[in-house]
Amino acid sequence: MSSRDLRPPPNIHSGPLLAQDPDENVRFVVATRPDLTEEQRAGIYVDFDLRGHCSQLDWVMALHDDPDAMRRLAASSHPLVRRSVRNFE
Repeated sequence: MSSRDLRPPPNIHSGPLLAQDPDENVRFVVATRPDLTEEQRAGIYVDFDLRGHCSQLDWVMALHDDPDAMRRLAASSHPLVRRSVRNFE
């Protein structure tokens, strides 16, 4: 069992607090959560280096066969969400 398996599931009620966390990495991860509305996602400041390598978001990949979801996510304020959509086009 890895340490990842031992982590508790994310608490959906902690999202608003974590969205204001001083640690940019925490805010970045919170902003990629699939349960956020685009308005909530846009309200979380993240600095994203477009030149860097990053993995695609699994939850975006799972929606690949849903054209409406892909159109909606392609307009996301979060660059990693958009990049995950772009990789399917």
